[in-house]
Amino acid sequence: MNRIKFSFLLILISFYYQTKSQELINGVNACRFEVATDHESIEFIKVDTSKEKKPVLLFCQGSLPIPLIIQFPDGDKMITGLSNFDYKKLSQKFHIIIVSAPFIPLEANETQLNDQLAYITDKTNKFSYPTEYTENNHLCYHVKRLNNVLDFLIRQDWVDSNAIMAIGHSQGARVAAQLSNENKNVKALGILSCDLTGRMTQPIWMAQIAYMNGRISSEEKETTLNKVYDYYKSAQKNIDQPSENGEDSNKNIVSFSKSLVETVSRLSIPVFIGYGTKDPASWYCDFIPIHFIQNTKENYLVKPYYGLDHNFFEKDAEGKTLYDKCHWDTVIMDCVNYMTHYPHSRK
Repeated sequence: MNRIKFSFLLILISFYYQTKSQELINGVNACRFEVATDHESIEFIKVDTSKEKKPVLLFCQGSLPIPLIIQFPDGDKMITGLSNFDYKKLSQKFHIIIVSAPFIPLEANETQLNDQLAYITDKTNKFSYPTEYTENNHLCYHVKRLNNVLDFLIRQDWVDSNAIMAIGHSQGARVAAQLSNENKNVKALGILSCDLTGRMTQPIWMAQIAYMNGRISSEEKETTLNKVYDYYKSAQKNIDQPSENGEDSNKNIVSFSKSLVETVSRLSIPVFIGYGTKDPASWYCDFIPIHFIQNTKENYLVKPYYGLDHNFFEKDAEGKTLYDKCHWDTVIMDCVNYMTHYPHSRK
């Protein structure tokens, strides 16, 4: 390669990975970054201002288009994806990275959100998510964005590129799992509150349990199953059909309904799988060890948290969530300790 071509290549690389390096965010101890791609500018935050070289925890949040930072009317700010656990303590040893949802502002005022803190474009319609978001909210696009972010991170002096760990919750766990399969820079994986068999299996499982417990008849069960099958067939057949009124697109449904069980159970990196036993979305977690055993793998830990729900809150006897009894700190520390101390952390 001659000198002119080499110089031109360096210019392209510099442009591609151009970021707003260490841009401080007022009101929170975090820095904003932006990676430019052909399709969009991907925004993400690092939850500290240090340039000390440390391992990275890449946290993949759930499914809603929630901005990473919310500003409230009194001026206070909250980092949404990490608010349930002591991320400030973790950030002393790790650079915690969290990437914004596609085409959703990194920071927004509470007045721009619906009652689930999701970003909307029309205050009269709580499902008026940006069109660009609903069009690109599918597994392939999420993973592509994170691959771009990792390509940037491994080139930074403050990143220990041999210690990058991905943790995902709910839909984010599927994203983290696929990312770990595609990107060899991910050295450990944490899967929290996720059914790796895919989204469409949950209503089938719930119908079976309801039938076995006598809550529905055999006819009602068959009706439910046929509705699920027809719905999924339609999504497959019309995969490029635009979504309406904030509903998940067919591409989203199809991409997140594909099983990742074999993908995860063939990985060679440490894999932590944590779930609440009161979470119907995690019904298959107890079966996962069978797949690891079949693949002669021992690099996993499946840990149930008894009595906890999808977000690791306790529930009372009537099934009501007890929001003052959150166990996210315990779960996240179990996950991080396993990933960083494997194999000595095995129990």
